[in-house]
Amino acid sequence: MEKIKSFQNAIVLLWKSSKSYFIFTFLLSVLSSIPEVVNLIVWKKILDTIYIFLTKNEIDYKLIILYILFHFILKMSSNVLERVNEYIKNIYSLKVEKYITNETINAIELMELADLENSEMHNTIEKANMEASEKIMGLLSKSVEALQNITTFIGMSSILLSFSIKLYLIIFLSVIPMAWYSQKYFNKIFEIYDKRIEKIRYRDELKSMISRSEVFKEIKLFHSMSYLKKKINVILDEIIEEDKKTKKELNIQGTVSEIVEVFFTYILKGMIIISGILSKTTIGTINMNIDSATNLQNSISNIIFLMMSMYEDCLYLTSFSELMKYKEEIMKLKASNDKELITKFHIKTIELVNIWFQYTENSSFVIKDFSFKFTAGKTYAIVGYNGGGKTSLVKIIMGLYRPQKGSILVNGKDIKNYDMDAYLKQVSAVFQDFVKYPLTVRENIAMGHIEEMNHEEKIKIAAEKACSESFINRLPNKYDEKLVRGWKDSSDLSVGQWQRIAIARANMKNGNMVMFDEPSAALDAKTESRILNDIMMAKKGKIGFVITHRFLNIKKADEIIVLKDGVLDAFGQHDELLESSKIYNELYHAQKEMI
Repeated sequence: MEKIKSFQNAIVLLWKSSKSYFIFTFLLSVLSSIPEVVNLIVWKKILDTIYIFLTKNEIDYKLIILYILFHFILKMSSNVLERVNEYIKNIYSLKVEKYITNETINAIELMELADLENSEMHNTIEKANMEASEKIMGLLSKSVEALQNITTFIGMSSILLSFSIKLYLIIFLSVIPMAWYSQKYFNKIFEIYDKRIEKIRYRDELKSMISRSEVFKEIKLFHSMSYLKKKINVILDEIIEEDKKTKKELNIQGTVSEIVEVFFTYILKGMIIISGILSKTTIGTINMNIDSATNLQNSISNIIFLMMSMYEDCLYLTSFSELMKYKEEIMKLKASNDKELITKFHIKTIELVNIWFQYTENSSFVIKDFSFKFTAGKTYAIVGYNGGGKTSLVKIIMGLYRPQKGSILVNGKDIKNYDMDAYLKQVSAVFQDFVKYPLTVRENIAMGHIEEMNHEEKIKIAAEKACSESFINRLPNKYDEKLVRGWKDSSDLSVGQWQRIAIARANMKNGNMVMFDEPSAALDAKTESRILNDIMMAKKGKIGFVITHRFLNIKKADEIIVLKDGVLDAFGQHDELLESSKIYNELYHAQKEMI
């Protein structure tokens, strides 16, 4: 039932992608199969006319020329219809790919960060991306082909009506072994694919990595290409060994099935020839009946094969169906809650009450029993050892992660009472692992506030605040320069310049809450001092968060929070923490000694 549902969903998706192309495709498929049936009858007439001439020395030249001309017109019509059908399917496949891509992106947009970090969901998305367009178009092509074969089956059956039921019985018996083999083959291939999807994803990631410039320089320096090649080859060798064993077994079964089918085909031809001799029918009729029986057998075999192949396509579409089901569930949940959620608000306070957070059920907690109240108009610096939970804490505050225990209160009310889209619109951030979009400088900055993509003045102000204006103006096309090396007519930036672009992106969004995770890690001292000073001073009713290891730049923070292994160790101002927090004192002096 699940596969039937997947097939129904695929047909609905094809219809939604383009109604006109859907109709044209199926109409053309029926029309293109008709000439083949009519041509058999016309060819029979031609052969009978030639037979009369050979036996009775009588021939109607006009009639035979007319038959040949008609045969030619039918053949050309069939070719034209096939060309038109191929054109329609090619354009249709692009429309389907566009529709599926948009649906997949829409589903991902509704997800939370934890969903994307879940390996099972990641595999589902990968399978949907890899297979959905191809398999849905496969379903369309096979549905069309099945319809053509059904039309052929009806046409050929009408020609062979004079034969007994035995002929039809032999035809059906001949295709049973291949039908059994097809089902077993497709089930086995999908089973292998489903088991190895993560292995394939890992292989593709390694192959992609070695050609990326930011990775290649390190590989080149450390001479690690051979090791990565070895890792890739281990995976490929495993796949080859699995396929050798499986394909060998399947090919033996397929060969036996083909032998049985061919054996019955020759019995079929023998029956028709003997029947023709006994009834003293014409050569043209015998030839037409043999071709009709062969086409009838092929059409039945094709229909069964196509049904099995469509079944396989439905297996591959399970991931896409799961993704769409997940999207629908989120949309329904969102729609049911929309009337109750608060959409218009200004973040004045955020209070975390006894928060516990872990990434997976089996992993340890990275935030443990954390409680603190953050107030608008203040900037908070978060410090601690590496892996202490600093970034995780801020992502919880930003609404990107949901804690397993505890409450988050926004303006005194549980965050669950607020519309998360409205909440996230008030949040701006520079992440430590900021994104390098393969877009122009203008687009890279405006990604922080899409609605302002064409607001040139605002983009330039955001760049100026991030100390980016000078190097942008030195680029050949300035704000229209395409970034990320490896694309045609593109440039790349230094890590520090990219970080300033990321800061400019955050400046585009006038959020009530701003977060900077190591915003100056790749900046020179002068730029770092200016940007961090702007962050600390830009309060005006906002809640600011800065995660940094550079203690000399956080003295102006209103409060400094010290984390140790996900636990709130201490909080206060710089001078207080030097006295009260052993960790803060230790980290501060360790860094001071390095200067």
